Amino acid sequence: YSFFEANQWMLVLLQPVILRAIQIRIIKSIGKLKIDNSLIKERWNGFAINFAAFIHNCTDIAILTIFTDLKTVSIYSVYSLVSNGLKQLINASITGISATVGQAYAKNNYDELNRKLDIYEYVVFLLVFFIFTVAALLITPFVQIYTNGVNDTNYCQPYFGVLLLISEALYLVKFPHMSLAYNANKFKEITVPSFIEAGLNIVISVALVHKLGLVGVTIGTIVGMSYRTIFHVYFTSKIIPDRKQNIFT
Repeated sequence: YSFFEANQWMLVLLQPVILRAIQIRIIKSIGKLKIDNSLIKERWNGFAINFAAFIHNCTDIAILTIFTDLKTVSIYSVYSLVSNGLKQLINASITGISATVGQAYAKNNYDELNRKLDIYEYVVFLLVFFIFTVAALLITPFVQIYTNGVNDTNYCQPYFGVLLLISEALYLVKFPHMSLAYNANKFKEITVPSFIEAGLNIVISVALVHKLGLVGVTIGTIVGMSYRTIFHVYFTSKIIPDRKQNIFT
């Protein structure tokens, strides 16, 4: 255990050192360039979007902690282990596609951009549909096995499990369109919708948590995610003229 732990720490410590060495090498190869502050003019909008994402990620746990008990929070945490793991798996699978979409946008080649965005959509949609459908069928049995012998509360929550996976699926489905907005430097235009999504999530979750508990909080997340997904699909048609949606029509 100590050997593997030492290796993990070594990798963590070496990463910034290696990245710094690469950065210095790149800077030397580029030479002295005039600083162009206009390239980071959208930094505060980018910060606002990340802050809204932070609110989204913390809303459910915060509301459950305030308005329910720790047993309910425990149930949410166990089920979220599955949903977060699947989200990370799909994120790792599609990370490289976003760069190709950004490259096509930078070249102003709308035919190539439409083609690559279509591929991006199909890959994400098929991965999400297949993986999350299987997960929806198996998440509750998995949690029951995982918590076997733990009798502090009832971990058999099939409706909550399915709704939680739906909310995370909606979060992933919008990725192609959100990535395009980032690549197009449209941070200002998508800042307000990101806060509207967070606001819808908070208001609806607080309104429903007393009566529906875990399900109520998840419904709030689904409504917020649905709004944000619809907005980004609509906003894509603003970025790409005459864009025809193949999946979302």
